[in-house]
Amino acid sequence: MAEGRLSRRTRSRRRTSRAGSLLAVAAKGAGGEFRDDDPDRTIKVVLHLWWNSSFAERRFCDLLQEARTITKARIVGSQVQVGEPGRRRAMPYLLAVLRQLLAQSAEGRR
Repeated sequence: MAEGRLSRRTRSRRRTSRAGSLLAVAAKGAGGEFRDDDPDRTIKVVLHLWWNSSFAERRFCDLLQEARTITKARIVGSQVQVGEPGRRRAMPYLLAVLRQLLAQSAEGRR
């Protein structure tokens, strides 16, 4: 009901202010999982990648989840070497995998 009393401009601002919120939550989760040393920077990087990718937020989150799965598998396979075993800091690796997935997905769109 209150929504009906708000101007169109205010409603539009509310919708756009929520854009990226799902992605920010996913990035924070990945940051904790992969021992990110600067979570705020990582969120900015992920939002920047999303904005420039032209993918829908949900699709980008799917790619982020796929990058998490790949990174976990590579940590287990000892391909990620940053940090002590059991305490690997793999956030830069996750972002590199995400960039590769974005490039592959962009190629598939063409």
